[in-house]
Amino acid sequence: MFGLDANKLDVSNFSVANPDIQMGERLRFSFDILNGQKASRSVRIEFAIYLLKQNGSHSKKVFKVSERTTTDSSITITKEHHFKPITTRVYHPGMHFVSVILNGKEFDRLSFQLSM
Repeated sequence: MFGLDANKLDVSNFSVANPDIQMGERLRFSFDILNGQKASRSVRIEFAIYLLKQNGSHSKKVFKVSERTTTDSSITITKEHHFKPITTRVYHPGMHFVSVILNGKEFDRLSFQLSM
């Protein structure tokens, strides 16, 4: 979609620092981006939160982290997402998921528990 290639990009050491959070707290997670190419390249970094809906299904919401050019073989990203009441989104207690998206390609999902 953005003209970026996810070929030879990978995610490692993806972890959620606090898999049990309360409403009003921040979800903290980190991951390493591995560039399998020797040449520099543009990388669009996003993450998705799969929010639990009232009917038990999940709704995906994507958030942009950054878009950068990298020559390094590895970049470490640490991110937080604040779970606070807002008017445009309703949070429900239970199991939610977070995933990493690089250049439009989604990688592994990790779960976390949200309590009210």
